[in-house]
Amino acid sequence: MRQPNWDKYETALLIEAYWSIKADHSKKRSIVATLSSSLRKRASFEIDDTFRNENGINMRLGELDYLFSEGDIGLKNTSDLFREMVNLYLNDRSEYEKIFWRQKQ
Repeated sequence: MRQPNWDKYETALLIEAYWSIKADHSKKRSIVATLSSSLRKRASFEIDDTFRNENGINMRLGELDYLFSEGDIGLKNTSDLFREMVNLYLNDRSEYEKIFWRQKQ
């Protein structure tokens, strides 16, 4: 089964997890597990074992490494949405925050 594209709300959650991990790398496993569980519960359709699983989230975190480091580290093959959301995070924090808080409702 092909995995659905990430949406902007999921991406905002991933970005928040990314910075939480950067703040305390010792909590990475727990943060990734919690995010995976949250995203899987959030799905409004039937999911399989690979949907937003921990391995996939770790890969996506590598994509954020690439974007936030301006290509110095990480995985360069990423989506336009990830680029857009990182750009918002860096350059229009108020708009990013609106998206982040909207998904929490």
